[in-house]
Amino acid sequence: MVRVSKMLLSLGAMLMSSIIPTNLAELVPAFEMSTFDYDNLSVGNTPNEVLNALKQDGIISLANVPSYAHVRRSYLNLAAACAMSAQEANADFLLHKTLTDGTKRYTISTPSGLAANAAATTTDAVCPGYQDIYNKFSSLLELVVLSVATTLDATDFTTKDGYGRTVSSRKIMTDAVRLDHFHVYEAPSLQDRRLMSNLSGTRADTSSENDFTLELHEDHGMFIAFSTPTFYKVSSDGTKRTFESVSVGGDNYAESGLIIQTRDGRRVRPVLKPDQVTLMVGAGFEHWVDTSEKLPAVMHAMRMPEVETMATESLLRAWFGKMTLLPSYHRMVQHMDFDVHRNITADYLQQGHQSDRQLLGCAPGRRLATSMPIMHCKDCLWSICYKHCIP
Repeated sequence: MVRVSKMLLSLGAMLMSSIIPTNLAELVPAFEMSTFDYDNLSVGNTPNEVLNALKQDGIISLANVPSYAHVRRSYLNLAAACAMSAQEANADFLLHKTLTDGTKRYTISTPSGLAANAAATTTDAVCPGYQDIYNKFSSLLELVVLSVATTLDATDFTTKDGYGRTVSSRKIMTDAVRLDHFHVYEAPSLQDRRLMSNLSGTRADTSSENDFTLELHEDHGMFIAFSTPTFYKVSSDGTKRTFESVSVGGDNYAESGLIIQTRDGRRVRPVLKPDQVTLMVGAGFEHWVDTSEKLPAVMHAMRMPEVETMATESLLRAWFGKMTLLPSYHRMVQHMDFDVHRNITADYLQQGHQSDRQLLGCAPGRRLATSMPIMHCKDCLWSICYKHCIP
């Protein structure tokens, strides 16, 4: 059994590195989203300002969430080590997918809130202490989502279900199914990338705004609240791994790997500060419920950074997101309860059965896909698979 305690988190050495080549930075400029003080969400006209920001960009950040910075740092450090230990131990709870550019993604996925799964404690068998810090971090983000929902309820914004009944945002978010995903992305070394580029006839030192590790998509949910990622250089001598924290991009915080497409079609790199929570709108607000004002789903992608690494090193990107869906009993505008909708989408993705596209809950011109390999999203695991709407 591989234990996290074998791994050395050498977080004292902070390395400064630019992760996006100049030509990509010029193609995809930095983007300052609206940021709100968490303790002042209910003060003055702030609720309307939050609503207006969500209507405009579909993405906001929240500053000064109590204890968040410390808990985030502790969780991501432990979760990154846990995922790599679980990969060595071939742990059942760890999901794996190799992405188009050769990046390996390892995922710890768990229902949370009212749908919490007691089996999640199995992580402690491989990763002692993981469950405790996960519970703290997950609970913090749940409070953030509920606070934003309460803020929306302080405005004229309304949501109606498939019966035409008005339901408060807080009621929806309190009872909603929620999915927690921790992803750690392990990039090939630059040497391996260049080798792959030579074999494919492309240049590894050039960048395009269409080069993505994770393709453009909208999240198949209501809200996703997520952490700013952390980066590590990981080296191995065959018996243990050593983690070295990497500070990327200097002080502009736009080098997280996240790329979003604004409503006017521009692709930009949001500024994600490590001590702030980011909240982004998914396809659910547009296609699952009837709202008084449109909250646009955010089309987004991810590109792994390009950092020089030694032959024995790899680059890790550690990230956590909490997807808020709907309550299982909620009547959707498609005139079905949400639990029925989940069965329909599972059947569509598993077996390719024909289905009315409108019932799948994606915008026209989008198709439904799962973020996981189909072999993992089956039986009870369908409840913990993120789904995406992709072009």
